[in-house]
Amino acid sequence: MQFLPIFYKKIIYFTFYLMLFFGVFFQKIYAQEKIYVIDSAKKDYILNKSTYYLQDSLKKNKVQDFLQKDFWQKMQIANFGYHKYHAHKQWHWYKITITNQNKSQTDFVYEPSLLSEIYHYVYKNNVLIDTLKSGKGLPASSRSWSIHPIAVFLKIPYQDTITIITKAITYESGFSSKDIYLGTPKVYYDNYINPYENPFQFFFQGAVWVMFLSNIFFFFIVKDKAYLYYALYMGCMGILFLNSHLTIYYFPEFPNVQKYGQLPTLVVTVFYTQFLYYFLSFKDFYPDSARYYKYWLRGRLISIIFIYLMFVYDEQMRVIVENNMRVASIIFYIPNIILVSDIFVGLYIIIKIWKKNIFLVSFMFLGYLCVCLPIFMILTSRFTEIPIRGEYIEIGALIELILFSVGLGYRSKVNEKERLEAKENLLLQSQENQRLVEEQNAMLEEMVEERTSELNQQHKAIEEQNKNIMENIHYARNIQEAFLPKDNFIKTLLPKYFIYFNPRDVVSGDFYFVEEIDDKIIVAVVDCTGHGVSGAFMTMLANNILHNIVSNQGISEANIILNELHKNIRIALKQENTNNRDGMDLSLLVIDHKNKKIQFAGAKNTLVYIQNNQCYTIKADKMPIGGEQLEEKRIFSKHEIILDNTTSTMFYLFSDGYQDQFGGENNKKFGVQKLKDLFLEIHKKDMNTQKNILAQNFKNWSEAGKEEQLDDVLVLGLEI
Repeated sequence: MQFLPIFYKKIIYFTFYLMLFFGVFFQKIYAQEKIYVIDSAKKDYILNKSTYYLQDSLKKNKVQDFLQKDFWQKMQIANFGYHKYHAHKQWHWYKITITNQNKSQTDFVYEPSLLSEIYHYVYKNNVLIDTLKSGKGLPASSRSWSIHPIAVFLKIPYQDTITIITKAITYESGFSSKDIYLGTPKVYYDNYINPYENPFQFFFQGAVWVMFLSNIFFFFIVKDKAYLYYALYMGCMGILFLNSHLTIYYFPEFPNVQKYGQLPTLVVTVFYTQFLYYFLSFKDFYPDSARYYKYWLRGRLISIIFIYLMFVYDEQMRVIVENNMRVASIIFYIPNIILVSDIFVGLYIIIKIWKKNIFLVSFMFLGYLCVCLPIFMILTSRFTEIPIRGEYIEIGALIELILFSVGLGYRSKVNEKERLEAKENLLLQSQENQRLVEEQNAMLEEMVEERTSELNQQHKAIEEQNKNIMENIHYARNIQEAFLPKDNFIKTLLPKYFIYFNPRDVVSGDFYFVEEIDDKIIVAVVDCTGHGVSGAFMTMLANNILHNIVSNQGISEANIILNELHKNIRIALKQENTNNRDGMDLSLLVIDHKNKKIQFAGAKNTLVYIQNNQCYTIKADKMPIGGEQLEEKRIFSKHEIILDNTTSTMFYLFSDGYQDQFGGENNKKFGVQKLKDLFLEIHKKDMNTQKNILAQNFKNWSEAGKEEQLDDVLVLGLEI
């Protein structure tokens, strides 16, 4: 070329580029849209090389666009194998033109996509002749062909040409490997619908559910949680691989069942990890690590609830996906990250136990790899875009099932060996113990005889002591009853009254006080610290001081009586210089008939009175008589009640023994409110009847709760 003149070089270059241009130009002009011709006796066809495909990310194309001349040139041939799709983001368009030259066949089944909603528009000579619907997200009643969710039935007459434009919509993310399929109904039924077309699936399901039932049975027999969790794991595996058949055979009108059928994927690895935890006795070997494992398990359960809500609120998730793809991408990868963490937690348990029992853990490790490796590959396929078939997990699960059975047999053999050794050791120990027991029995018999003689002597001495003590206590009761005011004396001052006095022990820490001074009647109900003998000593001290204040000092103001009583109790018990904190609660009335009024002062014990069928309460000061005094001076309050000559008034003074008694059907305290209601119910009855009702009610209440009497009980009622 270098010897040719420059002019000829230019002519040659110009001719070359001109031919190249016209070659490309005429190639486009004379390129024709592909038409698939059915011209043989084949029963099914793969239409990938004749199908045009368009991914519509913006959802802007319409069916009519695909009828335009040369629009097919914007599409690609569907012979692409695997492709990735995003939830709620894309439409997928397919277009194919088919001519039927097969005289013997006019009925066909057409299946272009695995997505959720599929709309088929069938044209003949650019005229719409039929609209068909399919898709695994549609109920059977709304699909054009209810036999299978993703296929439609077509009728293509002999020597007829139709164009099918398909719009497929997805509600999930993933990969598709679906060939564009066309076949006769019989072949399609035998290959894709007949439930017996996949014997491996039925073998797998049979093995899974046999293991499920057998492990449940073993769990109830031996109470080993490892069997329970393995049964739950196998049940989830069975449901997981049955999921694709749920909407076809069992719930054709409820396509969402398949969505919720995916929920076992959330817990299947948790159950298997729990199985490893109990089967390998992880807690026994590593209690500290087991504590952290429990924290992980709680967090895992929370994640299951979160992901479950993602399934339930699918529409709200769709809005998030459409509005914020960054947030959506994070949310969609959360389940994968969690499942991967389950795999590593289970692997951590296996590695930790490895040194403790290498032979048994080897079976678990191999089985774990067989199951988890396919799961891990499927989860990471979204990142690597390398498709992995779900059947690999089924095969791995079957291998794992066999390995587990061998491991279970080995574990049972080891346990049986340990049980026999333990039984033999127990027998030897039992024989040794029997010998020691016989020797000990001989020695004990001698010691028992000696000890029995000593105990008999001590028992007699204790009985004598108890007899003397009870005699002294009963004598103390006589002394206590001696200083209590007599019934005849009280009746001269209070014609209408009753006293329900029920000590817990022989002697009581409660007592009542009635005295008259300067035409005024002093009535008090006192509850001293303690009960029994200790309480009785306090009652004698308090009674003497009260008599001195009222009779000797002539004090008749209710609050001043309490002030003086408090001061004298503290002096008598030397409470300023000792740790003694004994004291008393009381309610005190000063009845002034001359001025037609009543004074009340109380130390923690409330006054209840009923007038004109209305129940009134005067609360006492919230401080006792005696005890620790933090304030500079203890001053009690005085309350006055004006008497009404036109009606009578019923007054009730009481210690806390009645209201604090446990009993009733629910074994609770009787309570102040119940006691007030009881007073209101009985206040119009005569005095003796009121006393009997209170006594019987207290007995019934205690017996209903099967409770012993807890404290001394004292109730004084009087009518003015």
